[in-house]
This record gives sequence, structure tokens and C-alpha cells, in this order.
Amino acid sequence: MFSVESRPPASPEPAPTRARRPAPFAAVMMSLCCVLALACVEKPKTSGLMEGDGGAGGPPPTGEGGAGGAANGAAGGAPPSPCGDGVVQSGESCDDGNRVGGDGCSSTCAREPHYTCPTAGHPCVHDVVCGDGIVEATEQCDDGNTTNNDGCSSTCTLECRRSCTGATCTAVCGDGAVEGTEQCDDGNTTAGDGCSPTCAWEHRAASMAEGWSCSTPKGTDGCIGPTVCVVTTCGNGVVEGTEQCDDGNSTTGDGCSPTCRLEPVCPPAGGPCSTVCGSGTLLSGDDKGCDDGNRVDGDGCSSSCTIETGYACKPVPINPNPLFLPVVYHDFQSWMDPNGHPDFEHYFGDGQAGIVEPKLSAAGVPVHVGACVPMTSNLCVPPAGATPPWDPKVDWFGMWYVDTPAYNKTIVQTLQLPKLADGSFQFSNDAFFPLDGVPGTWGTTPGLGHDYGFTSIVRYWFQYDGTATLTFAGDDDVFVFINKVLAVDLGGPHQHTQGSITLDAVDGTGYACDFVAPGPAGGACDTNRKTGGHSVSLGLARGSVYEIAVFQAERHSVDSHYRLTLDSLTSSTSVCANVCGDGIVVPPEQCDLGAEHNTGAPGGCKPDCTRAAQ
Repeated sequence: MFSVESRPPASPEPAPTRARRPAPFAAVMMSLCCVLALACVEKPKTSGLMEGDGGAGGPPPTGEGGAGGAANGAAGGAPPSPCGDGVVQSGESCDDGNRVGGDGCSSTCAREPHYTCPTAGHPCVHDVVCGDGIVEATEQCDDGNTTNNDGCSSTCTLECRRSCTGATCTAVCGDGAVEGTEQCDDGNTTAGDGCSPTCAWEHRAASMAEGWSCSTPKGTDGCIGPTVCVVTTCGNGVVEGTEQCDDGNSTTGDGCSPTCRLEPVCPPAGGPCSTVCGSGTLLSGDDKGCDDGNRVDGDGCSSSCTIETGYACKPVPINPNPLFLPVVYHDFQSWMDPNGHPDFEHYFGDGQAGIVEPKLSAAGVPVHVGACVPMTSNLCVPPAGATPPWDPKVDWFGMWYVDTPAYNKTIVQTLQLPKLADGSFQFSNDAFFPLDGVPGTWGTTPGLGHDYGFTSIVRYWFQYDGTATLTFAGDDDVFVFINKVLAVDLGGPHQHTQGSITLDAVDGTGYACDFVAPGPAGGACDTNRKTGGHSVSLGLARGSVYEIAVFQAERHSVDSHYRLTLDSLTSSTSVCANVCGDGIVVPPEQCDLGAEHNTGAPGGCKPDCTRAAQ
């Protein structure tokens, strides 16, 4: 604003001959206002180079306006773009007062996805869209969809206790909630408690009986978990949890071991053995497509041991070290004790061949020959004055390796056989008293400091691929059967003695050194050179799997030795995994459009079969 002050007129001067008339007051005021208005007009926003100012006008009233100034002295430019001036004009969907993209209004004043721009000249506001793969504002997760039960709910909140990064949600093993592909979750990542550190069912250690039984209740928060696992009761006749079988007995060689694991099945009269679906063992000649050690569908290997669609299974060699074998003991009382057995703490000797028949019974145990043999009581009339006497009509030998509660106590343990440098496995103990202090036995033999008077049974399966030497030693009786045929005979009470057999590389026979030849006195016997021993027809065929059964008896004090050397068994188990890129969605895949289309395009599928954000 300005003011005009009125002053008294000066003394009049003489007027010229032809004086100019002064401009009226109103005209002067109008001229001043116009000049001031032009000076206050704000120049429009320009982009690029600055436009030149216009030239000055000539003196009134005849002067002409100057030409428009050019940029950097060049000719005058075109009118500037209005984008960025904070005013939405024709062709613009927004104008936030700048030309910076990525803030909702692009550099060309176009509204960007998932933004609203309610007020021109002000910043745009991002719309929070659940399912767009962007975690923002109050969203706990955003996996690029609005599907429930995949870790991130339809309202973009975490389901139970999953972890989501962008469009990928994963179960957190050890958080106590069973989610995704987890089989269990007990709230920790500790091994050996039924639920593994990767939240999969566990088998018990090979030195123990199976198995684990686990349950996963639904919590008050709606989540499934935590998992609670307890040890099953192997031997109760009920298959529970991870038990592969439970036939309610302690017999080996009947298809289900005393530790509730499946055994290879062999013909009762001898012949190649095969494995059962669910045993986790693949042997030469098996017709199974896979075997992962269970009969569960949906893990790649079906309940019928066929490879499931969308998975690939490969055989992985089984290389145990040490090897654990179930062993069944029967503990006996001495002949002179109550419930005593006449074959224990009774006979002395230096070994006796020919006590047992050359073939196992249909039940898979040795059978006493049909005659009285020194150092056993079957069919042998007690001498006069024997105290106590025994009934020769009773099959006393038939009690050695079967449960007979009136005369023996059954104990199941495992033998640990470390692996030797040549690949074989060996158990060796020169103070072999496995039942000392074990609950459920007859206890220490009176006056002897150890629990004497017991038998043991160990079975093993091997693949016949040529020459192999197996050695056995003990005191007292040791009977070794290969393919149900008596191969090594170290019968009768005797001092620590070794027997062995070498398998022929071609014809399926064996050459043995035992009490049959060279006899209890020993002598020069060489199974490799086949001298001083004897040949045994075993009926083996190369590439097939057969059973070795070792029956031992400790029948007289004072020492107890046992050594068992077995050849390595060639076997494998199945490891299955999903095939990402085959176009079939199986756990843990979130998607699979095929290798060609798993490109990671927005809303599509990544090459690793996880969802891409939209």
C-alpha cells in the first residue's frame, strides 16, 4: 500500500507561452497500480533451463515492449510443463508439488498403484492392501495372498507362531506349534526326545527298543501344539507310535525283532531273504520302489513303498558304526538249585560235535539229535545216585533258546559291534557276564560271583557276493547256522575256542574249522586253503541275502568268553524329496507352475517354488 500527501501549491511561476497540461490525478494513480501489479506477479515453475526475462519497454507513450528473453541468451522457449506446481491440471491424476516418483505421484503426475492423493500440493497416502506382498502399517505379515492356514492370514496377521518374510512364511521349529510341513513340535530343538531338531518324528536309538508315541493337542490359542512324546511299551503286542511292529514276544527271526523293528523275511526251510515295506531297508532283489522306514503317505514314499507323484527318492547306503544287534538271553538255574536245569553247572569237557541237527527247526532254533549225546541230558538216563535226577524223556535242550518260565528268565539286550578296518563288525569280550546285576534274572550263581548259566541268540543278514570269512569264539557251546544250515559246530562245554568258515567265491559252499574237523584238540586247519577242516553245502546264490544265526551257551563256570565277527551287509534306505519345477505342488512347496514358468513374476511362483509378491 502507498499514500499520496497533499501539499500547498508553490508560488506561481510565469507560465510559458504554450504550457503542457498536467495529467489528471486519477490517471496517475492507475499507472502506478499497474506497475506495482506487474512487479508482484510470481513467475511460473519451470523445468530444465531458466527462461530469460523480457526486454524493457520503451518510454511512454510511444515506446514498444522488448522482445521475450531467450534461455541463456537464445531465442525465447515454449511454455513450461505445469506438473509439479501443486495444481491438478488437464492430463494429470495428481500433483503433489514435486516431480519425484515413488512417493505416490510419479514424475509425470500420474497416481502410482496402492496410493491415494486426496489433496493437491500435499503428499500422497499409501493404501495398506493385505495380499500385495508388502508388509506395512499394522500388518504383521503379507505373503502376497489372502489365503488362511498358510502362515499369514487373510487379514495379514501371523497364524500361530510362524515367521514370514515378504511373501514367504515358514514354520518355526521349536516354537511348540505344529505348522506347515512339521510332523511335530515339542517346543525345543533337542534330539532324542521323539521329535527331532527339524520337527520330524524320531526313531529311538538302535541300541534301544522302539519307539516313541507322540500326541499334539490343540491349545487354547487355537494353535496345534506343543507335541508331547512318551516311550512306547515294546512287546505288549500293540503297534504304537514309531514301532515298526510288535508281535508281543521276544523271538528273533520271526519278522519282528524283540526291539519292535521289522526283520528280513526268510523261507523257513532256507533260501534268499527279502525285506518288508516299512523296514527302512532295501536289499538286493527287493521289488520295492522305495522304503523310508515308515508306512506313512505324503512323505514321498507311500505306505505301500511306491514313489509318490511329485517326489523323487534315491537309495542311500546304510553304514552303521557301530552295528547294534538285538540279543536274547535265557538265564538258567544250576542243576542242583531249585528249578535247576540238568545241562547247567553239570558237565565238564573239551567240546562235543554232533549235539544238534544240521538244520534249524521251523521255529528257527536248533534241535537236539534223536539220541543221547555226551554233555547233554536229552534221552540220557541219569546215573545211579545222581542228585537231583532228571527225566530223560523231557526235551531239556529244547528249553535252551525258547521262553520256558519254569526254568529260564528271558532278557532282551543289544550287542554293540564296532566296525573294523576291513569293513567287518566284531564283538569281543573275555569277561562275558551280560546278566550280572540285571533285574529279572535268577541272579548271581551261588558262591561264584557272577551270573553263570545262560544262552544267547543273535541273528544277522548278509549279502553273498563272494569270498568272506566269518569267525566265532566262545565257551561253551557255539552253533552257527547260515541259510538255516549248521555251518560251524563248537558244541559242548570247553575252553575258549575259535571256529570259522570261509565262503566260496562262486559255488555257495563254505569251508569250516570247528569240532567236526579238526575236532576239539584243534590242529592245522586253514579255511582259506581248505585244509584240516570240512566243506559245508550252504545253498547260497551270489547277490542274494541270507540269515546268519548264532546260538551260544555259557554252561559252566569259571570263565566266559565270546567273540563274534560278521561281514558287512550291503543295504540302503530311501531318502525322498519334492521335485520343484515339475508342475505338481507337494509339501513343502507353496506353488509350482513348472520350471519354465517359475520365473518369480509378481503374484507368480519363484524358481524355489515359493510364492512371489503381487
